Amino acid sequence: DIITNGYLLDKRCIERLLQIGKWEMIQITIDGRPIIHDNRRVLASGRGSWERIVTNAAYALDAGLPVIIRMNIDQNNATDFKSTISLLVEKNLLPRASLYLGSVVDSTNECTHMGKHKLTRKKFAEAQLSLQKELLSFGFSPGCKLPEPKCTLCTADSDNGYVISPKGRIFKCWNEIHLSDTAAVGHLLEKSAAHYDENLKRWQNYDPFRKSE
Repeated sequence: DIITNGYLLDKRCIERLLQIGKWEMIQITIDGRPIIHDNRRVLASGRGSWERIVTNAAYALDAGLPVIIRMNIDQNNATDFKSTISLLVEKNLLPRASLYLGSVVDSTNECTHMGKHKLTRKKFAEAQLSLQKELLSFGFSPGCKLPEPKCTLCTADSDNGYVISPKGRIFKCWNEIHLSDTAAVGHLLEKSAAHYDENLKRWQNYDPFRKSE
């Protein structure tokens, strides 16, 4: 599996992924219509990224990769699902890919400005139901499943789960992605360092039952 914003997932990258072996999921984030997505996911130049990401997602689907589209929502984009679905159909992403929602959260200090816009659990559940109804109206499967047990919660408690930062640093947890190299467990382009092994062992030895509550 891989989770990516899709911006670098061009044809050359897709060929490399196919050479690695079989993929079960390629998750790409598209946060709604271009005007909304490009306001959230802006390049350093100030330009938006919607068009390129959508094009790359289509390349991945054409190559037979199992693409899932995640749409992160808050109060600003939790209502207009119909136009988003229409655009994804127009771009030939749906129904070839599946679409589901994620909730915007303010997990770290860098994200505190998002706190005032995040949805309550109730509002998020209502948005999920709204999306499922819209998908059904287009004749698509809403992707509903019965509740099931989960063996792992995230990358942090999975032996083979890693998060790659833009600078090539390897972390175990999404919420550490902003930290310096001293918190990393490895690097894509540099030789191993002692603190990488120490940080990795800390995660491997993590035991939630040490916490009395």
